[in-house]
Amino acid sequence: MTEAGDEAYTEALQQIEGLKRKVHELVELLNEEELIRLRVRAIKRGLTNLSVTLSIELNRRDPKHHKRPKE
Repeated sequence: MTEAGDEAYTEALQQIEGLKRKVHELVELLNEEELIRLRVRAIKRGLTNLSVTLSIELNRRDPKHHKRPKE
């Protein structure tokens, strides 16, 4: 890769990391009902990474409540 290409790649990675931090900050501000609604919308739109992030946050807040019932 060229030096300019390396710089662009590094800058893109930094922007992605910044966006990830923002998502985590915003998720912490949402209440449980909002998290569930947003997770459903993310799943419907195929946003796997976002739905996983939201699931992790829901489980962190209340691990027993979000486990699937045993059949």
